[in-house]
Amino acid sequence: MKRPPHDSAIKASDFLAITQGLEYPQVTVKSLVVGTIIGSFLSVLGMYYGLKVGVVPSLNVLAGVGGFMLTNWLLKIKLFHGYFSVQENVVIQTCAVACYSLASQGGFASGVLALTQNVYEDVGEKKGNNASDVVDVTWTKAFGWCISIALFGFFISFPLRRKMIIESRLLFPSGTATAVMIQTLHSSKDAVEYQWNILFKSGIVSYCWSIFVYCFEGLGSFPIFGLEPAKYGWTCDWAPGTFAIAVMLPFRVMSSIFVGCVISFAIMTPYLAAYKGNGDCRNAPSAAIDDAGDVKSVDVQRQAFLDKLFDATHVPATIWVSGLVLFAAVSVVVISLIFPSVEWWKVLVCCLLIPVFAIGIIQGVGMTDWNISSAVGKLIIFIIGGWSQDGSIIAGLLMCQMVIVGCSQAADLMQDFKTGYLVGASAKSMIIAQIFGAVMSCLIVPSVWVM
Repeated sequence: MKRPPHDSAIKASDFLAITQGLEYPQVTVKSLVVGTIIGSFLSVLGMYYGLKVGVVPSLNVLAGVGGFMLTNWLLKIKLFHGYFSVQENVVIQTCAVACYSLASQGGFASGVLALTQNVYEDVGEKKGNNASDVVDVTWTKAFGWCISIALFGFFISFPLRRKMIIESRLLFPSGTATAVMIQTLHSSKDAVEYQWNILFKSGIVSYCWSIFVYCFEGLGSFPIFGLEPAKYGWTCDWAPGTFAIAVMLPFRVMSSIFVGCVISFAIMTPYLAAYKGNGDCRNAPSAAIDDAGDVKSVDVQRQAFLDKLFDATHVPATIWVSGLVLFAAVSVVVISLIFPSVEWWKVLVCCLLIPVFAIGIIQGVGMTDWNISSAVGKLIIFIIGGWSQDGSIIAGLLMCQMVIVGCSQAADLMQDFKTGYLVGASAKSMIIAQIFGAVMSCLIVPSVWVM
């Protein structure tokens, strides 16, 4: 029986894949074309999930694997030539994620969709549902909306990347998982076979268990503490991913989340239910915040090497400040033009609030992988709605979505910075891929929307 490679051999193989790729260009025509193709596919998938289910799962790993498979196929048929490095794979993944982010976060399955004629007719004769709030979101308006929100959030991450990734050593679980997956794809044959064997077995077990839970009604929300606590959300879904999160995250983070859950669902939710006379208060806001994250290094030499590569690219303050000012101005002008009921100063207020909210959201994503941008965005509805004296919902919905997109973009780029850091990709390459993908999404997403 063939013995599995030792952990040190796997790490050496991964590190060799990183160092070999440093000799080759990272941003190429091949990487941008493949990233755009994968991003287009994920945009369709993301908008479909958003409209069908209401929740869009993280597609970062799918973008990395899809980019690897498509690139190898294009190389095989000799449409492209040259060495395919692990860093180039990360550029593809980054470009693809930037392409589909607007499809999943731009409001085309929530805020923007709520302004359409179909939603107005479905809601019917209810207070606040006014025909004057209906907006015909054509391709042109969708394009203008995408242009106004596509790039502002990215520039928030530039000054924070060293603090979050090198100094605080935040985990960014999705970014780390994507980096490990891409490294596995580019490792030696023995390491790839061993790791794919483990992944395949784990996937089979997870799939079979999920089917088992699905087939038995009630098992997916099992009242583990009894029927009465189950009314307030105290159930167990037995999902393998739920247990995996607890394994990946540090104990300090998990204990903080646990305390927050107890306070929210064992104290606040029953109290609010009794106060309101309504037992369905499961969406009461709760947050468990920890002020530090720490990831132990497996290989000190490798960490020092990656730190040096990551620090090699310096983004001057003039660039990211100018980017924030420029795209804030674009947002103010474009949104106020295509949506006349949204005053320019409301857009400006949101542009000032997004960086403030984004810092905490990035910290939370780095420690827990949970993006609470949507919760923060809903707070904006109350702020902007209070300023709308005419009773229109257009400004509140659009500004809510603008904040969600800006904060999510900052968090997503930091996830990609973490992925790039772990595989030795330069920050400059990641930034170029993000900007290119965001620009392409302004053409892709409106086209998917009107399909």
